[in-house]
Amino acid sequence: MKSQRRYRVNNRTRAGGPRPAGPPWRTATGVHKVEQPVSGTPAYRPRWLSGTRKGGRMTTMYEHVGGEGELRRLAERFHHLVLEDPLLGDLFRAGSPYHADHLTAFLAEMLGGPARYTDELGGFIALLRAHAGMRITPEQSDRFVALMLRAADEVGLPDDDRFRKAFTANVEKAAGFTTKASQDDSHPMLQPPYPVLGRWQW
Repeated sequence: MKSQRRYRVNNRTRAGGPRPAGPPWRTATGVHKVEQPVSGTPAYRPRWLSGTRKGGRMTTMYEHVGGEGELRRLAERFHHLVLEDPLLGDLFRAGSPYHADHLTAFLAEMLGGPARYTDELGGFIALLRAHAGMRITPEQSDRFVALMLRAADEVGLPDDDRFRKAFTANVEKAAGFTTKASQDDSHPMLQPPYPVLGRWQW
């Protein structure tokens, strides 16, 4: 029996191997919450800790996918796909040139990582303003979801059943919300007090 290659994660090792050939979804065996580092420097502790429990440790979806670097790859691939898409291209070409970076921050926060989207990029109200008045159609919303899932395949996000179902459901929910919000130039939630972004659930 071949020995499994082991990778080092947060000063621990986990079993794993090279990414499989064929479908680009990558098998993830789990990444665990960062504990206090040996150096004494305070570690980042996610605000949202709902996730998988393994050996008494709780994992966020953010940790499960491998952190910000993996989400940036997802956002950049998705941005490339939508710019080339005949149904969505015009919408995204008319949007922010920083879309991929903002999407990275949004996904990181939604999946339980750092709250840069809220703390630095405007949070919920910025999200609402970015979509207000766009009149997104149901067909465009469906294409958004399809291309996000395609991008997730192509960059190799985890393929375990629980993550993929949760990720798909939350992307669909987010697309539904922005589609509804886009129908109104002056959505009631554009007035204070502004809601806060909720974290995606497993």
